[in-house]
Amino acid sequence: MITFNKHLLEFYQFIQQYSFDLPKDIKAIQTYEGVVFENLSKFFKQYYNDANSRNLILGINPGRKGAGVTGIPFTDSERLNQILGIKGDKGKKSYEPSADFFYKAIHSYGGAKEFYNDFLVSSVSPVGFLKLNKRENWVNYNYYDDAELKSICQAFIIESMDRILELPINRKKVLCLGSGKNYKELLQLNEQHNWFESIIPIEHPRYIIQYKRKDIDAYKLKYVSALTEIKKSQLDS
Repeated sequence: MITFNKHLLEFYQFIQQYSFDLPKDIKAIQTYEGVVFENLSKFFKQYYNDANSRNLILGINPGRKGAGVTGIPFTDSERLNQILGIKGDKGKKSYEPSADFFYKAIHSYGGAKEFYNDFLVSSVSPVGFLKLNKRENWVNYNYYDDAELKSICQAFIIESMDRILELPINRKKVLCLGSGKNYKELLQLNEQHNWFESIIPIEHPRYIIQYKRKDIDAYKLKYVSALTEIKKSQLDS
């Protein structure tokens, strides 16, 4: 019996070793080694040391202040320490606005233990990207932000999804974080590969924090409703 824990560690080793032929002004976030890999090991052992079925949540790709520091999707160093109880690297503190909302929604769902018992969080592209801007700063960049990068990523995205779906994942419904471009890209890929019966799109945590902060309570309820719908589809299967 292969546990989620073991398979996920192997999956992140695959991510770390994957080779991208990227333009000079774009680089990949593949820091899944050292302290970050220790974070992942502790996290997976704590929440995924079983072979139970999970529901899947797919973001866009990791960002430099969340998973780029902790290794865990939508989890910055504050949430890693205070909610998940993992100390991480004290020298690498980070604050990720998406993590702020995401863990508020998790709390509304019932807390981290219940949430991760029911869900696995990944991304359409489990590797994130940074682009060198005109001020010569490296900033977050999405896999779909230009046609060349999207084309470069496609084989990786397909192989990553196929590897994730080797696990016991509910394929009736998947939650897509990002109701615009990320949803559109995932729909197109799903039409070609038939990964899921249906995709539920929902506003991305970053969008909510940046543009809809006054409506956070309403969006928390919307998230809980979507999570509950997906969980129900798993129980009905």
